[in-house]
Formats: sequence, structure tokens, C-alpha cells
Amino acid sequence: MPPLREVPGSDPDPQPTPPVDPRAEDDPRGVDLWIMPYIEDSTLRPVLIVVMAHVVAFASPVVLLAVRDRSPGPIFATLILLGLTARGFRFEKNARGKFGAISWILVATWIFTGIAAYFANDMGIF
Repeated sequence: MPPLREVPGSDPDPQPTPPVDPRAEDDPRGVDLWIMPYIEDSTLRPVLIVVMAHVVAFASPVVLLAVRDRSPGPIFATLILLGLTARGFRFEKNARGKFGAISWILVATWIFTGIAAYFANDMGIF
């Protein structure tokens, strides 16, 4: 029997192409998945406030020790927190083109951290 003729440009063992999920580009990632629901959904705002309070409770002694005692460890930790804050500002500016809710949350967290550190020092709590 004579060999079968191959069609030019055809692949004798074609690989199937994976199906494209039309929702793949619409799926939330990163900030849109983990932070924005707490900002956009009013029923989750109390959770956001509690998370902010925990961040303030963690950061205020660190900032207090960095400013009052000038210890290298708390200074380094404060610089890391400031770097993460700058990263959040930069992310929001690049992703959305403007400063928005995430930036305001970061600013409010730093303001409350400063107030908590001041009163902790003033009252002798820490």
C-alpha cells in the first residue's frame, strides 16, 4: 500500500489548545481579593476597624521605642513599616491612577499609631 500523503503545514500529532476561561481576567487578585471587600462592603467595615486596631496595637509600641529609646531594632521595624506603607501608596497610585481608600486607611492607621504611642508614653503604659 502506498504511504499516505501529508498535507503541507499540518501537524501529524496536533496538541489540543487549553480552553480559555473568559472569567480569568475578571477574577480578583491581591488587594482586590483581600482588602477591597472590607472597604466596599459596609457589613465588613467593623472587621476592617478591628484589623486597624490590631495594627495600631502592634505598631504603637514599636514606634514609641524607636522614638523614645532610639533602639536599633524598633528603628529598623519602624522603617520596615514605613516601607510597606510606601509600597501600599505606590501600588494604589499605579493600579488605580490615584490615591484612594487604601491610602486613607494607611494614613489613618499611622495617625492612630502616633496618638496611641503618645498616650502610652504620657500615661506610662509602655
